[in-house]
Amino acid sequence: MNDRDDALRELFHALHAEDEARAPSYQRVMSRRSTARRRIGPLVWVAMLLLLVVWWKPYPPTEHPTEAVAPPSESLSNWHAPTDFLLRTPGRELLEELPSFGSSTPVIPSIDQSAKGVSS
Repeated sequence: MNDRDDALRELFHALHAEDEARAPSYQRVMSRRSTARRRIGPLVWVAMLLLLVVWWKPYPPTEHPTEAVAPPSESLSNWHAPTDFLLRTPGRELLEELPSFGSSTPVIPSIDQSAKGVSS
């Protein structure tokens, strides 16, 4: 290894040792945290109680209509979706009708008609 690498490694170890010396112990940090909880706990309960009192403030009764107005029943049958125009495509009429190819079945004369045609 290089002398520079060794020097850097020693400097980083020294910095790490200084940080460990300055850092408080785990027990000390946890004890501060629990005392903060003990101080804040009652404040949180008081704030929640105030919010409940404000939220449950009695309001004057609202007047309800005696008879609900029902929308006309035909309004749903006349309703069209706002995107219906997308369904109107060229050639749509071909899809809405059955195709007609004229007379697809040949007319076959019956025996009576063929006998009449022969004798006349």
